[in-house]
Amino acid sequence: MQRVYTILPNGELKQWDKCKGCTLGKFTKSTFNDWDSRAHAILQNIHSDVCGTFSIASVAKHMYYVIFIDDFSLNFWIYFIQKKDQMFSKFVEFQELVEIETGRKVKALRSDNGGMC
Repeated sequence: MQRVYTILPNGELKQWDKCKGCTLGKFTKSTFNDWDSRAHAILQNIHSDVCGTFSIASVAKHMYYVIFIDDFSLNFWIYFIQKKDQMFSKFVEFQELVEIETGRKVKALRSDNGGMC
Protein backbone atom coordinates (compact mmCIF):
# COMPACT_ATOMS: atom_id res chain seq x y z
CA MET A 1 0.00 0.00 0.00
CA GLN A 2 2.76 2.43 0.86
CA ARG A 3 4.51 1.72 -2.43
CA VAL A 4 1.36 2.56 -4.43
CA TYR A 5 0.46 5.74 -2.57
CA THR A 6 3.47 7.94 -1.89
CA ILE A 7 1.50 10.31 0.34
CA LEU A 8 1.08 7.66 3.05
CA PRO A 9 3.64 7.85 5.82
CA ASN A 10 6.19 5.07 6.20
CA GLY A 11 5.75 2.74 9.11
CA GLU A 12 3.01 0.62 10.58
CA LEU A 13 -0.58 0.87 9.31
CA LYS A 14 -2.73 1.16 12.43
CA GLN A 15 -6.17 -0.32 12.34
CA TRP A 16 -8.81 2.24 13.35
CA ASP A 17 -11.91 0.39 12.14
CA LYS A 18 -13.28 -2.98 13.09
CA CYS A 19 -11.77 -4.83 10.13
CA LYS A 20 -8.55 -4.45 8.17
CA GLY A 21 -10.44 -4.23 4.86
CA CYS A 22 -12.38 -1.20 6.09
CA THR A 23 -9.16 0.46 7.25
CA LEU A 24 -7.48 -0.12 3.89
CA GLY A 25 -10.63 1.07 2.14
CA LYS A 26 -10.26 4.50 3.71
CA PHE A 27 -7.08 5.07 1.68
CA THR A 28 -8.70 4.59 -1.73
CA LYS A 29 -9.54 7.60 -3.87
CA SER A 30 -12.24 7.46 -6.51
CA THR A 31 -11.61 9.05 -9.88
CA PHE A 32 -13.88 11.46 -11.72
CA ASN A 33 -15.57 10.16 -14.84
CA ASP A 34 -15.46 12.06 -18.13
CA TRP A 35 -19.21 12.71 -18.00
CA ASP A 36 -18.71 14.77 -14.84
CA SER A 37 -17.02 17.57 -16.78
CA ARG A 38 -18.58 20.96 -17.43
CA ALA A 39 -20.79 21.60 -20.44
CA HIS A 40 -19.33 23.10 -23.62
CA ALA A 41 -22.57 24.60 -24.97
CA ILE A 42 -25.82 26.14 -23.80
CA LEU A 43 -28.45 23.57 -22.72
CA GLN A 44 -25.99 20.67 -22.88
CA ASN A 45 -26.44 19.94 -19.14
CA ILE A 46 -29.31 21.24 -17.05
CA HIS A 47 -29.18 20.67 -13.28
CA SER A 48 -32.43 20.57 -11.34
CA ASP A 49 -33.54 20.38 -7.74
CA VAL A 50 -36.85 20.64 -5.89
CA CYS A 51 -36.64 22.61 -2.66
CA GLY A 52 -39.21 22.66 0.11
CA THR A 53 -41.47 21.92 2.12
CA PHE A 54 -41.58 25.36 3.66
CA SER A 55 -43.21 25.88 7.03
CA ILE A 56 -45.33 28.77 5.71
CA ALA A 57 -46.99 28.62 2.30
CA SER A 58 -46.99 31.59 -0.06
CA VAL A 59 -50.14 33.56 -0.83
CA ALA A 60 -50.72 31.25 -3.80
CA LYS A 61 -50.23 28.19 -1.50
CA HIS A 62 -46.83 27.28 -2.96
CA MET A 63 -44.85 25.00 -0.65
CA TYR A 64 -41.95 24.13 -3.00
CA TYR A 65 -39.87 25.53 -5.79
CA VAL A 66 -37.99 23.82 -8.58
CA ILE A 67 -34.80 25.34 -9.96
CA PHE A 68 -33.19 24.66 -13.34
CA ILE A 69 -29.54 25.70 -13.83
CA ASP A 70 -27.73 25.70 -17.17
CA ASP A 71 -24.25 24.27 -16.59
CA PHE A 72 -22.61 26.33 -19.36
CA SER A 73 -24.06 29.80 -18.83
CA LEU A 74 -25.02 29.36 -15.14
CA ASN A 75 -28.37 31.00 -15.88
CA PHE A 76 -31.13 29.70 -13.67
CA TRP A 77 -34.91 29.58 -13.70
CA ILE A 78 -37.13 29.16 -10.62
CA TYR A 79 -40.69 27.88 -10.72
CA PHE A 80 -42.91 27.79 -7.64
CA ILE A 81 -45.10 24.72 -7.19
CA GLN A 82 -47.70 23.53 -4.70
CA LYS A 83 -46.81 19.82 -4.81
CA LYS A 84 -43.71 17.90 -5.88
CA ASP A 85 -45.61 16.01 -8.55
CA GLN A 86 -45.95 19.28 -10.52
CA MET A 87 -42.21 19.22 -11.22
CA PHE A 88 -42.52 17.44 -14.57
CA SER A 89 -45.07 19.92 -15.94
CA LYS A 90 -42.74 22.76 -14.90
CA PHE A 91 -39.85 21.04 -16.67
CA VAL A 92 -41.90 20.80 -19.86
CA GLU A 93 -42.76 24.49 -19.52
CA PHE A 94 -39.08 25.35 -18.93
CA GLN A 95 -37.94 23.18 -21.85
CA GLU A 96 -40.35 24.84 -24.28
CA LEU A 97 -39.27 28.30 -23.12
CA VAL A 98 -35.50 27.82 -23.41
CA GLU A 99 -35.62 25.84 -26.65
CA ILE A 100 -37.63 28.62 -28.33
CA GLU A 101 -35.35 31.33 -26.90
CA THR A 102 -32.06 29.67 -27.84
CA GLY A 103 -32.95 27.56 -30.86
CA ARG A 104 -31.17 24.59 -29.22
CA LYS A 105 -32.43 21.39 -27.60
CA VAL A 106 -31.91 20.34 -23.97
CA LYS A 107 -29.40 17.48 -24.08
CA ALA A 108 -29.37 16.22 -20.47
CA LEU A 109 -31.27 16.88 -17.25
CA ARG A 110 -29.48 16.01 -14.02
CA SER A 111 -31.10 15.83 -10.61
CA ASP A 112 -30.51 14.18 -7.26
CA ASN A 113 -33.43 11.77 -7.84
CA GLY A 114 -35.24 13.06 -4.78
CA GLY A 115 -38.20 11.02 -3.62
CA MET A 116 -41.78 12.08 -3.27
CA CYS A 117 -43.05 13.32 0.09
